[in-house]
Amino acid sequence: MLVSTHHPQQAINSIPSMNKLHITATLAVPDAIAGHIIGCAGMGLRQIHNFSHAKVAVSSHIGPSALCAITIRGSPREVGDALITVGR
Repeated sequence: MLVSTHHPQQAINSIPSMNKLHITATLAVPDAIAGHIIGCAGMGLRQIHNFSHAKVAVSSHIGPSALCAITIRGSPREVGDALITVGR
């Protein structure tokens, strides 16, 4: 993409990520539930991403408990769609 340097505001406005509000939701879920969300070979995470277009990541255990953190990042609509998909 060629961007003109004569109009810096237009250059900034042409960058999609700078114009889009992003939010993050983090869910603490038991290991057994996280396994179902992740799915076989990560298929569940791919399905969530393909449906919602949100970025979904799973971290290892949170503290001494048997909980995993599922982090969902994207626009409010993307995060909402991902949360709905996780809830199914």
